[in-house]
Amino acid sequence: MELAQCQRLVKGYSDTHERGIRNYDTVMRAVERAGTALAPATLRELRDAALADEHGHKLQAALAQHALA
Repeated sequence: MELAQCQRLVKGYSDTHERGIRNYDTVMRAVERAGTALAPATLRELRDAALADEHGHKLQAALAQHALA
């Protein structure tokens, strides 16, 4: 379910759309690296961080916190 919710990262148009795709790709790479060890709550945290700021600082911090960067 959490994985399907990641589609919410891609929205809007122009810069917003490009940023969403970039964030989606970043989160999906983290999912691939972590595999089945990635807890759904962690994926939710990454997704929420990606949606939280347009510069990606919160997503990068969350990735680093979970050693997924």
